[in-house]
Amino acid sequence: MNVPETRAEMCARHRKASKARSTEFQYDWIPNIPGIDGDHKLFRELFRLNYYGGLAENAFAMRLFDPAVKDLRELPLGLLEAKEEALPPSRVPQSLPQLERLLRGFINRNDDTALIETMAAGLPSAPDERRAPLGAFARRMWDLAQKDDVLFRGLL
Repeated sequence: MNVPETRAEMCARHRKASKARSTEFQYDWIPNIPGIDGDHKLFRELFRLNYYGGLAENAFAMRLFDPAVKDLRELPLGLLEAKEEALPPSRVPQSLPQLERLLRGFINRNDDTALIETMAAGLPSAPDERRAPLGAFARRMWDLAQKDDVLFRGLL
């Protein structure tokens, strides 16, 4: 019997695949510097520290979902390359207004109302919900949270 993969298993599989990918750099222009081996370990380490902002992999999600980040350009490029990060448990909304703020932040970190409304207009909604599709979507998500918290957290 084929058992469906859990979200944690899927995240682990994606992380493993991401770690298997690599980027090659040509260091032909770098002169021979005493004390640096032929593999240029120092340069690879400096690149890694700069690319991921010195963050450990287990801190990626907290930084990605940090409400204080108003512009994704503030984040190190390596964080944006992360294929999938689950919402940290401490960031899971505990009320409908928190859920609405989180969903607005998923669309636009700068709270650009026009952009958020334009994007939210594409959400599935009933005819009576067309005036506030994001609010209606948030209410349906919140109803789901009350019925099936595991599914709700997985969808976030």
